[in-house]
Amino acid sequence: MAVFEFTLDEVFVLQMHRTWLRCRKARPYERTLKIALAVPITVLMILGAIGRIGVVFFPMLIVLALLVFAPQLDQLLMRRRLRKSPGLNDRYRIEISDSGLRATGPKSESTVAWAAFTAARRVQDGILLYQGPNVFNWLPSDALVEGTLEDAEVIIRRNISDYLGVRSKR
Repeated sequence: MAVFEFTLDEVFVLQMHRTWLRCRKARPYERTLKIALAVPITVLMILGAIGRIGVVFFPMLIVLALLVFAPQLDQLLMRRRLRKSPGLNDRYRIEISDSGLRATGPKSESTVAWAAFTAARRVQDGILLYQGPNVFNWLPSDALVEGTLEDAEVIIRRNISDYLGVRSKR
């Protein structure tokens, strides 16, 4: 058995989000798509500025800004939502055993069988357990209080067939 304990605060949630972003399959395509969109938008902006067509320039400027600053905007919105969470700054305990994942906190308790998990990804700073493409549990290695990360990996590998070790890029 492996036990993880952490406080659900802004730092934890942002670390979890960054780790999830690094592991997403669509990540390489997003960068290419952004570049492919940014070039024609920039050309339209220049043409709009040269031709003094504000109708084209300003909407394209807004779209380009959204493309460039999307990650920062995403984090800003996440912080706002987190501040409204009743579980903010609560201490949580997650136990990994052969029967599944058991999460306890001051206001809730939950048990999830291994059959509910679709995939697991081991990264440099922890493990992501997926219950679908955008639903996951984050188990940071620095939150481990009982057992070892290798113990957790053995249990997870035994129960989740789609398990991959992913190299951290940052």
